[in-house]
Amino acid sequence: MAPNTLLDEIRLMARADHAYRLPSDANPYAPGDPRAAAWSEGWHAEDDRVHGLDEEIVKLPQFRVTIEIVAGSDVLAPIDRDQLAQYRVSNLRSIDARAVSYESAEARSRFPDRDGVIIRVTYDGAGGMFD
Repeated sequence: MAPNTLLDEIRLMARADHAYRLPSDANPYAPGDPRAAAWSEGWHAEDDRVHGLDEEIVKLPQFRVTIEIVAGSDVLAPIDRDQLAQYRVSNLRSIDARAVSYESAEARSRFPDRDGVIIRVTYDGAGGMFD
């Protein structure tokens, strides 16, 4: 069996793999290998962390959030919560404890002359979403 430190490193690697949008079936280790289990644990821990934030934004309307179309640090347009349904969003990424970003073809099409257009959702309350 692999040493715990190696398995811990594999869990961290899997979290990074998730952040780079590798799917859960990209596990590089053979089924039944303890390293495969560690990779899966790390990947799912990151998935739960990020999607937990998504669920808090979508399912808990008492959260005060600011939703904006941005390119880098430039705010291109605000979006009302009820307008968010007009945008297909994918590739949720955590920015920090208070914000996430989404990719959106509809947001990019509104600003075709700009690079890196995304939707940013920021929690405006005290503390972060993960506190």
